Amino acid sequence: MTIHLVVGAAGWLGSRIVEALSRDPEARVLATWHRQVADSADRANVRTVRLDIADADAVARIVAQERPTVVIHAAAAISTSTTADAVGMMTSANLIGTANLVRSSREHGVRRFVFCSSVGVYGDESPAGGFTEDLPTRPTTPYGMSKVAGELLLQEAVAGSAMEGIALRLGGIHGAGRNSGAIAGFARQAMRNEPLRVSSPQLVFNYLFIDDAARAVEMAARRPVCRPFSSYNVAGDTPMSVEDLARTIVCKTGSSSTVEIAEPRCPKYRVLATGQFEREMGFTPERFEEALEMYLRGVQARGAAW
Repeated sequence: MTIHLVVGAAGWLGSRIVEALSRDPEARVLATWHRQVADSADRANVRTVRLDIADADAVARIVAQERPTVVIHAAAAISTSTTADAVGMMTSANLIGTANLVRSSREHGVRRFVFCSSVGVYGDESPAGGFTEDLPTRPTTPYGMSKVAGELLLQEAVAGSAMEGIALRLGGIHGAGRNSGAIAGFARQAMRNEPLRVSSPQLVFNYLFIDDAARAVEMAARRPVCRPFSSYNVAGDTPMSVEDLARTIVCKTGSSSTVEIAEPRCPKYRVLATGQFEREMGFTPERFEEALEMYLRGVQARGAAW
């Protein structure tokens, strides 16, 4: 029996990971929350527990008692701010918390540790072909720096131990449950037939939808690995400029919105090359057009309530 410890299960991604893992009746899932414990009565193979990962003793106690086979670290403090409070919050959750989890996992025989990292480890602009995993990390924000540090902590813990480590460098995640970001913002404006104002039309991303992100984490937890430690890029299949995204959403919703763009400039890419994860783990994201259409149908069904 495989026991999965999912840290950050109250979060948007963490809750989807728990849902994906719990579909396997043979799996056991221990889902941790920082501030609250949710009801899991509808899932017999899921238990919940409150855990502050910045508390080293609490982390060691949980890992020692539960003896998880796999630890999935999806907890993070996310901020674009560089204020002392924001950096302190990210230090506590993303550095101290990760160090506590990695240390206890190694000491108590965890077989695999999956760390949810970020495209932010690479910096602001990729080559046209996308960031590849062999490129140096050059984060430009405290959040990106904290993710690089988390990967290094995991890589160091794996060295000389029986534990396997996987860092998933996730692209920007979108989909049902997120009310911010370009896709949600454009969809909301299109539903109201308001102008879609595009301030950075030249930016190119490959958007990752939430169900694909959760499925990628599930695969990383279960599939055989090629080496003791690996970093993988995970993103959608279709790089698209912000301007093209806005026009696609207007078209697919049948909106009468106009698309108002700033002065066009040369394309600026922030794209992840995902071939390595696809080859080694067999992951294929849902086609962007289909995922976007499904998301927009959900938005239209909610209508004015959204």
